[in-house]
Amino acid sequence: MIVHQATSFRSAAWAGRAKLVVRCSGNGASSGAFQAGQKVKVVSSIKIYHAPKHPEGIDLNGMEGTLIKDVTHYKGKILSANFPFEVEFHLPSEGKPAKFKAHLGEDEIQAL
Repeated sequence: MIVHQATSFRSAAWAGRAKLVVRCSGNGASSGAFQAGQKVKVVSSIKIYHAPKHPEGIDLNGMEGTLIKDVTHYKGKILSANFPFEVEFHLPSEGKPAKFKAHLGEDEIQAL
């Protein structure tokens, strides 16, 4: 089994600061502890730059969202996704709430 972990901080490639973050572990198959539609909470400090109305970035630590899907299985094949869980978050805003998705690792989220 190969395990690499650079950091839990994600770089801002879109913001012009290119920094490679490599995290791989095992064969890419998740443990199955999470199910689609489940509420989850982010337990790691992860800064992302693709959230609406937050071009300076937003830290996901402590935010709650809904698990959309586990991307390690596709058409009967096992994929080696670095961040296998797609989670949807809702940001409070005036009028229509802003939604965005982020791909997270198993060690970065906790089931609620």
